Amino acid sequence: MKNKKKDGYDLPLIILENERSRISRELHDVTIQSLVHTIHQTELIAHYMDQDPIKAKLELSLLTKNLKKSITDTRNVIYDLKPMAVDDLGISAAMEECFIYLRGISDLEFIFQSDDELEHLDSETTLMVFRILQEASNNAVRHSQGSYVKIRIERNQDNFYKITIDDDGVGCNKEDMQKINHYGLKILKERVAMISGKCEIITEPNKGFHMIITIPMTF
Repeated sequence: MKNKKKDGYDLPLIILENERSRISRELHDVTIQSLVHTIHQTELIAHYMDQDPIKAKLELSLLTKNLKKSITDTRNVIYDLKPMAVDDLGISAAMEECFIYLRGISDLEFIFQSDDELEHLDSETTLMVFRILQEASNNAVRHSQGSYVKIRIERNQDNFYKITIDDDGVGCNKEDMQKINHYGLKILKERVAMISGKCEIITEPNKGFHMIITIPMTF
């Protein structure tokens, strides 16, 4: 089911719609809610200005703190749309930025190893690889219940990159695997297919989750 073309790829409709829904939700939850709260705080400060200057100063300090947080949250949304670190610093730096955020919301240990910075992939494919690794890492946070996630990128001699993603979590059985949408794997596999890659998943209950992705070099 192909729909539009973007960055040289035919994007399946499901990916477009999920991306739109995610961006809309994040802008609503982060930006709009923050601006509404800022208006309320500003009105409260105006009310306190003459009646209670000390409270006004306290509210102003809180407003400044909230605005700084809103700026950080908005920057995170922008980064998620187009992570500049991928283009500027390479996949390792981009993944480390991703892990900094994920470490703040989970107890998982994140390990990343790579033979190179994917210099044999064009920029669009490299960005797609980052999205795949980002999705896999988020899935581990949501579902693995393990202690670590390890991602390794190897360049083989057959003009392919091999990516392995492992965790020591609860894994799942065949019935769970059939509910592929529940694990966010459907979109991940769609992304792999879009860059002519292949994805193999090996998992059993209480034996972790293991994914092997192979991606052809683009030059």
